[in-house]
Amino acid sequence: MRPPFWKMAAPGRRRTGPRLDRSFSHNILGTGTCRRSPEPAGGHQSIAKGKLSKPTLEIVTEDPNDVHMIGSTAYFNCTDSLNAQRFFWRKEGNKDPIAEQVTPMLTFTNLTKNDNGLYTCQYGRNSELSELSDPVYLYVSDRYPPPAITVEPRSIVQPGQDVTITCASPYPKIVFTLFKGNAQIAENSSNPFIYVIHHANKAHAGQYSCIYEDLQMESDFSEPLMIDVKAIRSPSITWEETEEGKLKIICTAPEENKNMWFQLFNESRDVIDEINVVKQNQVDFIVPYIEKSHRRYYCIYRIRMGRDFADSLISDAAVIGEDTFRTRDHTMGNIIRCLATTMILILLIVILVKYFKYRYSRRYKSLPPVLPASRKKLAVESEYTQVSEMKSDPLEKSSTATPPTTVVSAVIETMSDEEEQQTIVSEEEVSLEAQVTTAC
Repeated sequence: MRPPFWKMAAPGRRRTGPRLDRSFSHNILGTGTCRRSPEPAGGHQSIAKGKLSKPTLEIVTEDPNDVHMIGSTAYFNCTDSLNAQRFFWRKEGNKDPIAEQVTPMLTFTNLTKNDNGLYTCQYGRNSELSELSDPVYLYVSDRYPPPAITVEPRSIVQPGQDVTITCASPYPKIVFTLFKGNAQIAENSSNPFIYVIHHANKAHAGQYSCIYEDLQMESDFSEPLMIDVKAIRSPSITWEETEEGKLKIICTAPEENKNMWFQLFNESRDVIDEINVVKQNQVDFIVPYIEKSHRRYYCIYRIRMGRDFADSLISDAAVIGEDTFRTRDHTMGNIIRCLATTMILILLIVILVKYFKYRYSRRYKSLPPVLPASRKKLAVESEYTQVSEMKSDPLEKSSTATPPTTVVSAVIETMSDEEEQQTIVSEEEVSLEAQVTTAC
């Protein structure tokens, strides 16, 4: 591969000047092509060197890669020449100027390998002549510059992954050839040329390069592209629920590397989170909430290998969903909740029992006391005696006396009512005790 022309220039000097637009006109840039005549007309040899400023020579090309190739055109521009009247161009090895004109732009057409060399320029005003510019080297290449070669997704891929190699050049009407090592594997006239390796395996690993050519000449080889197919073990993935109700997903690589990158993504392969440049093989991803449409999460890790990166295989799925939450072990939690409920129920029963005892104790105090049978008989006889005395009183003869049997019946009825009321109270108390026993 030939070096660029500026690497072959004189020490300390590099080609300068901007590229020209391809739409330029030769009438604007200069007065015509360079005449390679041995002796230009004019009396330039009579011009003496004075104190004019030193000019600068620029070689401009319309080539997109800034390269002069055989058959192309170069433009020599002599700048920093104030009020110049004539311009002269010289080539190393020639005693006399190779060209002389009144404009600062000199056009070289149909370049050949013989045009390689160091060039300078100078200008004259009246009888004075400036000193020579710094020399600039013109290199005319007989080959196109190398194409650009790229690879997607990267140069180190997993087994079974697709690999895309792309070769490109700015020149039209060319044909690309792709090589693996020294063997030609593909040829195509598309620009850029795209070559896809489907389901890569170990047999596809190796060095790839490409060139292009047209009817006149071919290019140099591109930079070599090394492709490797390497299976990097997948990480493990687990999850747990944090105290704040968030989801923590733990991604663990099988081995520790100097620098590692981790990615978490969902079942739609959308990247949820990424952790860069860590020196440990385990990271925690915190997911604030669980989307209904994304119940599966995966993770990968990336390591540096040489000048490129390599991705691991995808982890198994961490399934997050309602079914998963239902199958979790809640035994201890359920036991604690049951014990708390039982204690509350017992406390409530004790409070109710005390309340009803207090209520019925007050009701018993409001009832009249129950008399023994002997006292009941004495009370009946006393009441009968009083009635008899009232009959014997003459002032009360007109009144109708209550028969003793009637008084006795009234007393018996009163006693029956008291006993019935006591029976009802006893039944209510038995019923309450039965309810409390059932609740316990």
